[in-house]
Amino acid sequence: MTFLEQLLTHRHDLAKLLGYKNWAAYAIEPRMAKTPEAVMGFLNRVREALKAPLKAEMAELLAEHVKLGGKANAKLESSDRLYLVSKLQRTSSLSMRRSSRAISKLEP
Repeated sequence: MTFLEQLLTHRHDLAKLLGYKNWAAYAIEPRMAKTPEAVMGFLNRVREALKAPLKAEMAELLAEHVKLGGKANAKLESSDRLYLVSKLQRTSSLSMRRSSRAISKLEP
């Protein structure tokens, strides 16, 4: 067993001895979220809050892609998305601020 494996095992054992399900539950308890379930709940709320804004933003990116000669049914690769975001931000026509507004409305 490597040193790292031993460390992980001891960490897990320590959390169990202290009454926690695992190390993650132990490590997060003193923080704002308090429990892994609270973290997952927050992440699920973020995902739901971002669905509509992200769909709109992807539509804007695809429209720009088509405007530049791309196919309307194309799957935009990450490099294409980065280029299109950069291009649209320079022209101030991208409304990506919707995502940050949606996130800022969420309670921790």
